[in-house]
Amino acid sequence: MLLPTLPVALLPLVARGARVFRDAAPTLDRILTLPGRSGTVMLVPRGHGAPRLALEAQGQFRDANTGVVCSTVRWESGGSVAAWLREAGLPRLGTPVSPVRLCARGATLLRVHKLALTAARCGDGAGVVVSGGRVRATNARAAARGVRVGAREAEANALGATLYAQGPEAARLAALEDWLHAEYGATQRVRGGFLIPGTPDGGEVAALGALAQLRARVWQATGLIVKAVAAPTAASAVRLGRRLAGSYVAVVPAGAERLWSAEYGSTRLRSGRTAGSWHGQAIVDVEGILVLAQALLASARGTVRLRMTTDRGVLRVVVEIPQEAGRTEVQSRVETAVRRALGSGTAAWALSWDCTPPVTGTVRAPVRQVALWA
Repeated sequence: MLLPTLPVALLPLVARGARVFRDAAPTLDRILTLPGRSGTVMLVPRGHGAPRLALEAQGQFRDANTGVVCSTVRWESGGSVAAWLREAGLPRLGTPVSPVRLCARGATLLRVHKLALTAARCGDGAGVVVSGGRVRATNARAAARGVRVGAREAEANALGATLYAQGPEAARLAALEDWLHAEYGATQRVRGGFLIPGTPDGGEVAALGALAQLRARVWQATGLIVKAVAAPTAASAVRLGRRLAGSYVAVVPAGAERLWSAEYGSTRLRSGRTAGSWHGQAIVDVEGILVLAQALLASARGTVRLRMTTDRGVLRVVVEIPQEAGRTEVQSRVETAVRRALGSGTAAWALSWDCTPPVTGTVRAPVRQVALWA
């Protein structure tokens, strides 16, 4: 079973017209689609329902698993499958990770995530990266001592953390290059990382597991956090790697590299703390509109005014989000308001919002009267 999803970390991919769907399997892999009708197509229902994978043959969509014809009255193309994604964690320093073998086809991109903030994660001590008198990044041991991002440099020093200056980290990249040469031979230097000739063997699920394992080995060997992308061509790997979040690995299936060959200029995305907007290809399923609204309003607080341009006209929704609301409460309030506005379903091709932040005044302590004869 597939469900539309859109983690905030993957919101930059929406600028290419992408959509994200979550697999209900235990691995929670995500399928990324781009506008197009080549290869495997993701069908979304008009209104309510669950998406499904399909193949197009002789002008008809057929379910990828059963071969049943899917009527265009009920189903609409949500784009072609352009990549498989998985959010990968990091193991402990002492956990053994076996080497990853690559077969002689395609290319694998390793792109360093936030290179200037990686020195704090190297070594066995409690390390922090400082810049401008503030803490910019910490490792797990420093966080366990109570050092938080944004704290003053003197506070981190008082808690016994090792201070590192923020910089280009050229030595870290050189160490990664030497390690890759020892593991895989010749590599190609690209902006922010390296290209390795070859990709993991097996299907998408097996390749995602191998990339997560490779990411863990790089972290154990060099202390660098990388995002890994395996693709049939180097160009498609680089295009996806530029927008991929640092905690993800991705596989571009064979035949989908053409989807990454051109930029889609019809989608416009703007996201901020007090206003944002999206304009792109029409979304016909309620769940797709809902997850997009939740991602856009993830940082909104106060009185939020949401406007949705649909085939029923402009729908206006007002959502009250408290200042102290967490992620779950924000998503719940947005879901309730959007579902009530959409009703049984309607296509939407533009969303815009702005908010009035809540007024935060100084709370004064109540005046206490003290009896003089007490």
